[in-house]
Amino acid sequence: MKKFYCFTLIAAGLVILSSCCACRSGKSSTGSLTANTWQIVELQGEPITITDADTGKYTLTFGTDNRISGLAECNRFFGGYEAKEGNKLEITGAGSTRMACLNENFENQYLQMLDQVDAYRFEGRYLILTDANDYVIAMFKKVQ
Repeated sequence: MKKFYCFTLIAAGLVILSSCCACRSGKSSTGSLTANTWQIVELQGEPITITDADTGKYTLTFGTDNRISGLAECNRFFGGYEAKEGNKLEITGAGSTRMACLNENFENQYLQMLDQVDAYRFEGRYLILTDANDYVIAMFKKVQ
C-alpha cells in the first residue's frame, strides 16, 4: 500500500510539473512572435472588421532574423525588431512602400502604431501590443 501511495504522489508531481512548463517560461503556450502571422482586430481601442476582400491586409510578421514585415492597406512595410526581457519590444527602422491607397488615413494610423510599441503579451490566440504606459494600442489575431 505504501508503494502505491508513493508512486501516485510521484506521478501526480510529474504531471503537475510537466503541465506548467509554459507557465515557468513566462510565455503562453500559444504565444510566439516568430511562429505566426498576425492580423489586426483592434487599433487604439477601436475594433477592426476584416472582410474577405481585406484578407491578407493589415498583417504583421516577426521573422527569426529580427526583421518585421507586413501589409497595410496597399503598402508593404518592413523594419527591425528586438524582443527584450520582460516582454519589451522595440521596433526600429520601420519603412514602407509609398503607393497611393483608398484608405490612406487608416493605413497611416496602422503604420504609426509601430512607432508606439513598447511591449507585447499573448492572450489566447491574440497578440497584444502596448505602449510605454501599458495602454493597449493594437490587438492582433493569429492568421490560420
